[in-house]
Amino acid sequence: MSTDITIHGNLVAEPTIACVGEKGTALSKLRVASSRRRRTDEKDEHGKDVWMDIDQLYIDVNCWGDLAVNVKASLFRGSPVVITGRLLTESWEETGEDGKTVNRSKIVMRASRVAFDLGNFQINSRKTTSVSHTVEGTEEVQVKSLEDLLRGNSQPRQSAEDQLPPRKPMAPSFGDRANTAPTTESSAESNDELVGAAAGVDEDGRPF
Repeated sequence: MSTDITIHGNLVAEPTIACVGEKGTALSKLRVASSRRRRTDEKDEHGKDVWMDIDQLYIDVNCWGDLAVNVKASLFRGSPVVITGRLLTESWEETGEDGKTVNRSKIVMRASRVAFDLGNFQINSRKTTSVSHTVEGTEEVQVKSLEDLLRGNSQPRQSAEDQLPPRKPMAPSFGDRANTAPTTESSAESNDELVGAAAGVDEDGRPF
């Protein structure tokens, strides 16, 4: 039995897209960082509570068909997303230096829905058939086809996220309980106080 789950987080890399299989089905792959926030017993220079990211999760997400095309056309490195789908195990074989075959596997998510988190963004939208909605003062969205996206695969896109200053370093894992105090969570903090996956850094601590 398969059960859908929902995760929210940020993309740590630009989405990729390719045609796979005999029918050339579009496949877009995402790398998502997600975490839970916990308040510490520390205060910053303004007297505000200091929060840290715990229970950090990095997961690969596969999107297929029209969803793959729209994901590649719409999202960028650092995009805040809410994804619904199901977990599955991908398995493959590798040949080691000694010539022996090793079985490998990993847990991935197959997305059925991908949404943009509007907590700190306003976006334009366009239905891939005809209807569109454009925020006042911005340019109308131009729909891109799979062919357009494949031609542009070698050209990295620039976005407002690329101009962000470096973020704070990733916080310690939840396992380091000595440096944290049990408190309640809150969603009222500003983006400037985010760290770790919620702030937009990958598993190596690099900002995205």
